[in-house]
Amino acid sequence: MKFAEKMHEILDSVSSLGRVLRVVAFLHLDGGKPEECTAFEAVGRTTRWVSSKLQLEGFFKQPPHSDSKILVIGEQLDPKLILEALTGTRRDLRKKMELKTVESLEKWEVDMVNKDRQTEPCPEGMYYTGSHWVNFYGDPVFEHPYLPQFLEEYVTEQNTTAVEHNAEVDAEWAAAAALAKQSFVLVDGERAIQK
Repeated sequence: MKFAEKMHEILDSVSSLGRVLRVVAFLHLDGGKPEECTAFEAVGRTTRWVSSKLQLEGFFKQPPHSDSKILVIGEQLDPKLILEALTGTRRDLRKKMELKTVESLEKWEVDMVNKDRQTEPCPEGMYYTGSHWVNFYGDPVFEHPYLPQFLEEYVTEQNTTAVEHNAEVDAEWAAAAALAKQSFVLVDGERAIQK
């Protein structure tokens, strides 16, 4: 799991982050029930997922339904770097898909469309032999006569999918930005830095 790996990195880091001695986290993980909280503890090189019944007092008491909290104990800690490191534990955000044009299609895509649509009807005077098309004069043609139209249809289908995907990605990035704005670090009970 990405979070546990990042905790190992943080615990191994003595230079830029400061000297981290212990990490206790109450996390709401993707796919979990909203009311369930998973607890994680790391001391030295030992990391473990612990019973969610583990309780801390004060600000770090187990959070309500939607908050995750992480307590980092150490010496000369840099709050900004710790916040950046923890932000890096979130799942990777998806990338947007590029819109296509007929001119931007890869050769394999053109070949695929040509093969997939090879049995489509041909214009008057042409026929398909099973390996190529033959025109009125008996000349072999290796692309379907309507291939330009088929490529336009393919581009339209691919772009429809890309637009839907990109709208989902925009929503994911907006949600991630909103969560990042809610992230902050307390140092000695005072808010030291906010994302």
